[in-house]
Amino acid sequence: MLSQAQIQRVWEGMLLAEMRALYFADLATQYNARQRHATWTTLVASSAAFASIIAHVPPEYGWIRVAATFFTAVLSGYSLAMQVQRRAVEASDLHYRWNQVGREYSAIWENVEASDAFERLQKADTAVAELSKVSLQLPYRKSLMEKWQRHVEAEWKQRNALGQHAAA
Repeated sequence: MLSQAQIQRVWEGMLLAEMRALYFADLATQYNARQRHATWTTLVASSAAFASIIAHVPPEYGWIRVAATFFTAVLSGYSLAMQVQRRAVEASDLHYRWNQVGREYSAIWENVEASDAFERLQKADTAVAELSKVSLQLPYRKSLMEKWQRHVEAEWKQRNALGQHAAA
């Protein structure tokens, strides 16, 4: 059986896990979109069709050829250096793992009277500590996290309001 403070920790753990899962899902989506745009732009900019169009640029606009070549090289370098695809995979994995932790907290919440509730809470807290460490590999975007915090808080308030209505 859990104490009131531990029950509060379970509740907060559920909310934080959901918020972080949504954050990392959003982050993964953004990284995938960046990679897709960079790949397609590089393909178009380095294609023979694009080269033939650039070849017909009048000599007085020769700087356009140089700029297009430079832009293509920079975009290719960006894709390699920033490892956008790797970050997308890491963010997707973190989304999945935070969802798992959220389910662990939910299972505890549904039966705080269970004899193994405290051990399960400790296990979930350990998973949170591990995920927090792994999460440091990706940049933190405060505004994105705040977006998902507001979303989760509003959703849980609505769920509670509906639950109180149903009980009445």
